[in-house]
Amino acid sequence: MNRFFFPTRPRASRALGFLALAAMGVLAGCGGGSSSSTTSTTVSTTTLSSTVNAQKVVVDGLPFVNSVYTGLPNALYTTVNICLPGSTTACQAVFNVQVDTGSSGLRLLSSAVYIPLTANKDSGGNTISNCGRFSDGSVQWGVMSTANVQVAGEIASSVPIQLIGAANSPAQPAGCASGVITDRPPLAAGANGILGVGMRKQDCGAPCASAALPSPVTYFTCGSVACAPTPVALANQLQNPVALFPQDNNGVVLQLPAIGDQGSNSMTGTLLFGIATQSNNNNFLGAAQIQTPDANGHFITTFNGVAYANSYFASGARAIYFPSASLPVCLASAAITGLYCPTATQNFSALVTDVNKVSSNVAFSVANPVALLQFAFGLNRAFNNLGGPAPSATGFIWGMPFFYGRSVYVAIEGQTVTTSTISAVTTTSTTGPFIAF
Repeated sequence: MNRFFFPTRPRASRALGFLALAAMGVLAGCGGGSSSSTTSTTVSTTTLSSTVNAQKVVVDGLPFVNSVYTGLPNALYTTVNICLPGSTTACQAVFNVQVDTGSSGLRLLSSAVYIPLTANKDSGGNTISNCGRFSDGSVQWGVMSTANVQVAGEIASSVPIQLIGAANSPAQPAGCASGVITDRPPLAAGANGILGVGMRKQDCGAPCASAALPSPVTYFTCGSVACAPTPVALANQLQNPVALFPQDNNGVVLQLPAIGDQGSNSMTGTLLFGIATQSNNNNFLGAAQIQTPDANGHFITTFNGVAYANSYFASGARAIYFPSASLPVCLASAAITGLYCPTATQNFSALVTDVNKVSSNVAFSVANPVALLQFAFGLNRAFNNLGGPAPSATGFIWGMPFFYGRSVYVAIEGQTVTTSTISAVTTTSTTGPFIAF
């Protein structure tokens, strides 16, 4: 199975072609954090930040490895800088890291990291490891480590991250054994990591901090003999770096330009940190409609009269994934496995409904990817009309085609976002998590 076009899954998901997590946490049913959105009128005393909060994001033919362009269609890349905790000199830039609005946390291939990060330990000196689980039944195993994380001018200190396939990784336990994904060079992986900037503060949250661990297990402690499931305190779990920034930490705004229906060989957009915190993100959501998820980070998408309860928005997914009895699935090939191949472009619409019964209608289309690739001689990388079968009968995943031509706001759980101004001193605020578009 070609992993590039395999869809992501609810709460922990694969970003098709690498290991991007495109949901709100690591475990299905792992609840963690409130899903409610509250509105209040308050006296405004906020001072806008002056930190550089705009980060370039691209879809193109990168990374360039061994004279081969290995960039994957609709893979959204950026650069992340990491440093040893407490250091401003022992640092490196990690290029070609995928950006995912559907997951939380920084996960890097160990082969892409050359500063000497060490594995995190518990109080008994045992290594703490993380098991990410995906919709195709595969898993991602790696040790937890700690680094300072910088994106644009924003710096988060001492952030727990995951290193995939590190040389010091403990042997994978039976509780994290299906479909093992190990560290791969960029040529094979297509990216050096995943930057999860979703609605959660941690990848799992409160359930993984409890002695009554959820099943399947996310965290393990590993001694000299074996690994065992373990609860991990919230502060030691995989963290959304944005929530740890000193400012501009209530969410992100992903701004991608519109592209033509034949696709484009490249696309450049902007990832803004903070919502209504600086002059470049201070339009108070504009006309965007707030959509509040349920406790699992899901929405309901109604398509062809059927309500799909496991619906979410993930820039780590390369297509829009949804069930369809009428669209034919492409014949297997290296480029199009897991996509629909209609004979002609099909136009659809679906209704997204949140936990508060607020709905937004979204139009989308599905073209034949074989024809798209032939049109551009295989050189195009950005497409607004790729679709494929959902990973489950209740799933509907709004992947990268949804994001083109939009500003999408992703508010982090528990963080306050100013949504409008009533007078010179009064504002209306809403608490995350939510998506707005």
